[in-house]
Amino acid sequence: MKSEVKDCSLQQINFTRTDLNHPIFTNVIFENCLLDRTVLDDARFYGCDFIDCTFRKVKFEASTIGAHGGAYRNCIFEQCKFGQASFYNPEFVGCLFEQCRWNGADLNASFFENCRFTGKLDDVRFRGRYESDLYPNARPNPMRNVDFSEAQLGKYVDFTDCDLSSAIPPTGRTFAEIRQAAMEGEE
Repeated sequence: MKSEVKDCSLQQINFTRTDLNHPIFTNVIFENCLLDRTVLDDARFYGCDFIDCTFRKVKFEASTIGAHGGAYRNCIFEQCKFGQASFYNPEFVGCLFEQCRWNGADLNASFFENCRFTGKLDDVRFRGRYESDLYPNARPNPMRNVDFSEAQLGKYVDFTDCDLSSAIPPTGRTFAEIRQAAMEGEE
C-alpha cells in the first residue's frame, strides 16, 4: 500500500535512510529538508515544491516528477539515480546535479534555469519543447545559464529543440561538436 501525504508544508525534516513506501505527495511544500539515501522508488510528486533541499544518493527510479506542476529551487542532487523516471513539467531553478545517473530518463517538458551538471551523463534526453495530452501548454525549456562545464557527455545524450545559446558546454567542447558527433553516431 502506498503512503500518501497531501496539502501540507514540511520544513527542516531529515529523511535520512527513510523508506517512504512508494509515496504519493500532492501539493506538498518541502523546505530545507535532507533526503539522504531516502527510498523514493516509484514515488509520485503532484504539484510539489522543493526549496533549499538536499537529495543525496536518492533513488528516483520509476518515479513521477513534476506532474501537475512543481518546482525545485536551489536544491542539490548528489549521486541520485533517475533511471526510467517520468518528468512531467517540473521546474528546476538554481539546482546542482552532481554525479547523478540518468539511465533512460526523458526530461520531457522540464524547465532548467541557472542549474549545473557535473559528472558523466549517459542516456538522457533534454527537450526544448514538449507537448502531449498530459501537458498541452508546456512552456519551452530555456536551458538558460545551464552549466555543463564539469560534465562529461557520454552516449545517448540529446538536446532536442534546445536553445543552448546561454548554456555552458563541457570544458574543451562546443555544443555544435557534440550535436555533430551524435548525428554521426559517435556519442
